[in-house]
Amino acid sequence: MKKHAYRAKNINLISQEQLKEKLPRGRAIVAVDVAKHLFVAGISGADGKVVQYLRFTHPVQTRQFLDLLEAINGWTSLDVVMEPTGTYGDALRGQLLSRGIPCFAVSPKRCHDAAEIFDGVPSLHDAKATSILARLHTQGLSKPWPEDDQVRRELRAAIARREIYAAPLHSHQGRLEALLSRQWPEFCEYLNPNKRKTPLALLAEYPSPALVAQNPEAAAKLMMSYSRGKLSSETITKVVASARTSLGVRMNEQECRLLSELAQQMLNLWREVNRIDKEIASLARSNTETMRLAPTLGVVTAAVLVALLGPVTTYESAGAYVKAIGINLKEHSSGKSKKVGTGLHITKRGPGLARKYLFLATLRLIQRDPICRAWYQSRRSYGHGEKLKAVVALMRKLARGLWHVGRGEPFDASKLFDTSRLALLETQQVANA
Repeated sequence: MKKHAYRAKNINLISQEQLKEKLPRGRAIVAVDVAKHLFVAGISGADGKVVQYLRFTHPVQTRQFLDLLEAINGWTSLDVVMEPTGTYGDALRGQLLSRGIPCFAVSPKRCHDAAEIFDGVPSLHDAKATSILARLHTQGLSKPWPEDDQVRRELRAAIARREIYAAPLHSHQGRLEALLSRQWPEFCEYLNPNKRKTPLALLAEYPSPALVAQNPEAAAKLMMSYSRGKLSSETITKVVASARTSLGVRMNEQECRLLSELAQQMLNLWREVNRIDKEIASLARSNTETMRLAPTLGVVTAAVLVALLGPVTTYESAGAYVKAIGINLKEHSSGKSKKVGTGLHITKRGPGLARKYLFLATLRLIQRDPICRAWYQSRRSYGHGEKLKAVVALMRKLARGLWHVGRGEPFDASKLFDTSRLALLETQQVANA
């Protein structure tokens, strides 16, 4: 195979006249390898063979690069191809689209896997990546990359704001559970601080069993008023009684302050999450796709999927939607042998936040839908104590169903599963017991 040299010139050394002579007529492709500052571009004809590599520093020389592309677009049709990695290329893409230059995206995984195909060398660097991007684009392995609509951008920003508060809240929940198991192990038997704010309000004011035992009436009044009467008097009585007889380690002053401040911080974070959830719900009302998914997933989860993955209607098949979420299966095997420790696993490609919210939505679906719960409990992994695998299997089923829901069909679990093989009656009896 002929050796291929990848030499990128600084954009200051590029002559438009010489470049015009090198480019064949009809169509030009500019493939850009995006970085934080040092961008590399490969300019090719319609065949994808790069005739000129160049480099420029972003944002110092970006305007010069844009002027060059506008000049090329003036004498031939032009496509710009990039990898959708991070946010470093978004400013360039926005400038190109505002100038009427179409942009296309190629999967980074596809580019990585093609590293050895064109020159027989498995290495991958910036200039070579542009050559691969151009070739893949000519083979129809790219997809249009238009600017996101305003509603989707607003949803993405709102979800990112939500995570500012939701992520530390989730971390604090585990920290609080660990502290309570040591110092008040009976507490969570009666109050779940992950589902109610009342337990947090109580711990913020009375962070130790001893303080509750010393102020039983005040603690009971606080729980009743904060829960707005929704917490039963029987539960309140049990909480106060557990404080008197707790098996937990006696707390010192600093430990009390730690638990109190942790509970107060969790309350503050929870309020912020609820506030932003209302904003997300308001934004979601203006998006048809989100409102189609909301009855099945909840408004926030539906907004996350639409914001991060785009409308379901842009995917050709349910399998393509499953791949976009990153819950399609991969396997390493050859003949009868399999790579040790692999087996079948989900690829985890695409936005992890989408998988996180879909996972939580699946857990809620197991609780409320008898057909989904029956299928989940009938999985062999569930019977073997590997419940997480069963949940992921249901996630994959749910994602396929969402592809149809996003097109206007109502969610019907009976269309996803063979209900004749599920012991629904027994499952319902167990659930109601």
